[in-house]
Amino acid sequence: MNSQSPSLPRLAIVVPCYNESEVFSYCLTELGGYLGRMISDGMISPASYLLFVDDGSRDDTWRQISAATKSHAHVRGLKLSCNTTGYHL
Repeated sequence: MNSQSPSLPRLAIVVPCYNESEVFSYCLTELGGYLGRMISDGMISPASYLLFVDDGSRDDTWRQISAATKSHAHVRGLKLSCNTTGYHL
């Protein structure tokens, strides 16, 4: 399959993060590797990305996410403004 085909699905891998400072770089390396291989194999669109969502971390998780967005083209970050607990669906 041609990797430039407009019919390729765009994949967003959403990763919730809460105080993940110690494991963030490992997660980024592993998931980034899978994403890169799927893109190069023509399985998914080159517009695919990893989205790390910081849910109120108290360590430097957000700093690491922010740095990763600047150094990795397929990484995006979202910092939630508040963490609510006890909600019901």
